[in-house]
Amino acid sequence: MIADVIRRSYADVAPRFGLTPGNAPTHPSNCEPSWVERGLDRGDPYVVARVDEVPVGCVSLWRRSDRPIEMRRLAVLPEHRRRGYGRELFDAAIERARTLGADVVDVSLIADNVELADWYRRLGCVETGRARYDSVPFEVLHMTYTL
Repeated sequence: MIADVIRRSYADVAPRFGLTPGNAPTHPSNCEPSWVERGLDRGDPYVVARVDEVPVGCVSLWRRSDRPIEMRRLAVLPEHRRRGYGRELFDAAIERARTLGADVVDVSLIADNVELADWYRRLGCVETGRARYDSVPFEVLHMTYTL
């Protein structure tokens, strides 16, 4: 269920940035149930937003022992966007990170996704750098939220 929400939520992002399973196999638009299962097995929490018990969005926290917690795969189904669910998921993830003892939460996104970067800035995230990785065909924007 969570993988389906993630995949469907990012389905409109992939064509905007020319992403395919071949050139961006780890992008959330290609999310497989095994990705979610591995995270849950590691103890990475997921928060799911529901409307009338139907999932409309989710977010996860990736806990690593050697680095800050990373907010991952914040996803809201297109038909439920611009109704505050993304903000609710963000806030819930930040609160969960706080209970886990985090001082900061990292966020990474497609650098050219200006609208999304601006949204994160409005929520209080600050840019910490940009990088290119062999695993994806786009520049990654790294941001941090200080708790």
